[in-house]
Amino acid sequence: MNRLLIVRGDEARVPFSNLAFGFCLGRRSGDLRVQPTCTELKDALVEAEGFFFYGHGDKGGALHLGACEYFHQSDLDWVIAERARRGKQKLTVAEVRACYSGSKAEYVNRWLEAATVVHCFPNVTASPMPPFIHPMHTYLAPITEEPGRGGFWSRLKRGPKS
Repeated sequence: MNRLLIVRGDEARVPFSNLAFGFCLGRRSGDLRVQPTCTELKDALVEAEGFFFYGHGDKGGALHLGACEYFHQSDLDWVIAERARRGKQKLTVAEVRACYSGSKAEYVNRWLEAATVVHCFPNVTASPMPPFIHPMHTYLAPITEEPGRGGFWSRLKRGPKS
């Protein structure tokens, strides 16, 4: 059984958030956590087989879990090291539906250390005017080019399926 960890992070000011979350998640089921603490998320990621995140992210690569609660890239480093220490394989997938989750090669590559397949965004996830959801990028191998380097235009390009 594939234990998918589903996390709803901070969704403040996201229009139609429940509708969008349901649309993005689809029919997948798993262990749902709503605005967990960083410690709760780290512990759950060590045990999970797959990861789906829906919420805000920032240019520093942090996922916003709730009011003043963040999951930083250093927390992901801890998860990677702890999974290795316990002899656990990589997550099958990490789908990180947050702005800037894949804006830098180092973020993409770190997620690839944790998961076999990574889906993330090189810039913002959506534009309010006109309403548009930007395409996610999918990665299967480490990269060197900065995905968010193109600014606005990086939102519209399809990412490599390397």
